[in-house]
Amino acid sequence: MRRASTILGVLALVTAAAIGAASAATRVVTKPDDTTDGLCDADCSLRDAVTASVSGDTITFDDDVVGETITLVLGDLVIDKTLTITGPGQGALAISGGDTQRIFSVTPAGTLTASGLTFTQGKGEFYAPLGVAAAGVVVSSGTVSFTDCTFADNHADGHSSGNGVNDAAVGYSDGVGKTMTFTRCTFRDNTAGGAPCLDIDRGALTIIDSVFLDNTATDGPSCVLSASLDPAVIMRTTFSGNAAVAGGALFVSGSGGTTIKNSTIVENMSTAGFGAGIYVYGQGKATVSNVTLAQNVAATGSNIYVTGGGTAIVRNTILANTANNCSGVGITSHGYNLDSGGTCGFAATGDKSNATAGLAPLASSGGLTPTMPLYLTSAARDAGNPAAPGSGGDACEAADQRGIARPAFTACDIGAFESTGPETIGTSGFMTRGDKTLYSWPSQPGVTQYETRRSTLATFATTPCVGITTTGTTWSDSQIPAAGGAFFYINRPSLPQLGTWGYTTAGAERTTPCP
Repeated sequence: MRRASTILGVLALVTAAAIGAASAATRVVTKPDDTTDGLCDADCSLRDAVTASVSGDTITFDDDVVGETITLVLGDLVIDKTLTITGPGQGALAISGGDTQRIFSVTPAGTLTASGLTFTQGKGEFYAPLGVAAAGVVVSSGTVSFTDCTFADNHADGHSSGNGVNDAAVGYSDGVGKTMTFTRCTFRDNTAGGAPCLDIDRGALTIIDSVFLDNTATDGPSCVLSASLDPAVIMRTTFSGNAAVAGGALFVSGSGGTTIKNSTIVENMSTAGFGAGIYVYGQGKATVSNVTLAQNVAATGSNIYVTGGGTAIVRNTILANTANNCSGVGITSHGYNLDSGGTCGFAATGDKSNATAGLAPLASSGGLTPTMPLYLTSAARDAGNPAAPGSGGDACEAADQRGIARPAFTACDIGAFESTGPETIGTSGFMTRGDKTLYSWPSQPGVTQYETRRSTLATFATTPCVGITTTGTTWSDSQIPAAGGAFFYINRPSLPQLGTWGYTTAGAERTTPCP
């Protein structure tokens, strides 16, 4: 009898699981209007689809909805179940808060997985646990995951509370033991009192292959505020053009630890003058591996600022192109870092101070996110930790921000970019009025794309300047020089490895022809 009861119990569990699997359905949104009757039939709004769904369901969008903007007017969408929302792709369909409301609220029982969507004009609403307005796109006490999504022009109007500013324009998490994950996402032009992108007070954060551009905090901390007891991991991600009062790109105050690796943090700003790249405070713990920090703007600790007991471990990382790259007693070098000045005080094995970073401008150089290639003169080339990349400890990461395996040559490069060669220098030439209008240059082994500039000056020092990108080694120029003048041409390889524009007559590397 006991055996029979056990068998019947197992059969009951299997049957229940089968029924649960069978009940999962795909709900199709057929219109962009925000209406509700609780039914998802031939006339189905996104709100109806969320209401009608049961845990495990997937929501998709009819072709007639693709290209539209779904503007919510009836309040945020409450996710209290496991739900997947699959969009047609970034830029193909937008969900808007109409600058009047938040888009999602995820309860502790909820799990939201969204992909292929743009979220815009979400407005942070009052959130009682914080006492301020928060989260224009999603406030979550549950689990959320976004893939291939864009978050643009979202806002939160909250201001300082007793613990500072906590009013992320995009996402706020207070889910104990929960996770918030962003993969291949773009955050741009979001504004808030503080943390205009993400504020993680509780739960784990993961950001992969994403871009944060031109987000602004008017009263408080950086684009991303990592304040949780749980860990945060940021990898293969670029922060550029973000501005805040304290910090600019990242503010780390959580004891769970924040790891930043294979990422580029460039040209962010702190209006108060502290830690425009990475700001570490209080119980915050940051680990920085194979990161390029450059041209971040702050009077003190432009690239890394540590204060109030925070700590930062730095390895295989570039800190460059500011007068004050580092500030704070809690910064520890684990070796093979490059400081273009001397403020970081690096003295571990392989560290370089007052060294030439040799960084090219931020550009799309392969991979999913913009990076800063290394010029031939960079002291970061082949200067990383000689241990096998990916072997753990203080070794370089196994691949760079673009996914290129390390090392390409004798040792890995310091920073987020691994120079793969061919190690090439641009060529130059000129044509007079009597020449043909076909400019050509020698091919270089392995090069698949070139950039070419044309100027009326041999120094390439002033505008006007015209340029093209080509896969071949010729430019059929439709223009001819003025009588008695000449056109001067210069080129460099741009793929698979960015080369240089060559050198001036004084022997200096030419970095910005025709500024």
